[in-house]
Amino acid sequence: GQQLLISENDGLVNGNVLSIAGNDDEIWFGTLGGASRVKPDERLANINYMPVFENYGTDEGLANNYIYQVHLSSDGFPYFATDGSGVLVFKKGYFETLSEQENFSNKVIYSVTSDQSGNIWMNAAEDGLYKFDGQNVVKTTKDPDHVNLSFSCIVSESNKVIMGYDQG
Repeated sequence: GQQLLISENDGLVNGNVLSIAGNDDEIWFGTLGGASRVKPDERLANINYMPVFENYGTDEGLANNYIYQVHLSSDGFPYFATDGSGVLVFKKGYFETLSEQENFSNKVIYSVTSDQSGNIWMNAAEDGLYKFDGQNVVKTTKDPDHVNLSFSCIVSESNKVIMGYDQG
């Protein structure tokens, strides 16, 4: 197969890409220097076509340029797990903090996912798993073996949340 290398010289906001998420309408790149978005069209089928990037950083309203993960929820909104600004969501052209709750909005979040019920699940560094139900963020891990873990990834499948960490 063919491949195309895309870098900052081609318009990507930052070459340190940690996450990519997309659907038919948009592809997001989460980097250590902000986020980039591409609107796909039929030209992407051509391996030599270089897409046009829309770049977002603190100047464009992104509260934190260090993006560990981008997740596109079933409602089509991109959620951004950040290094110290909690989780951000991009709605109607603006970045919003998922929750203004002081005990959550300044956390380092490694990953974010959503379940079939619309809940947003987030993994906070050395602080376990949190759930946002549309109103409140609640810490969900209570057992002593997992309460302060840093999960390396979380994913929701069939209304179950699956987490990976260094012990399994």
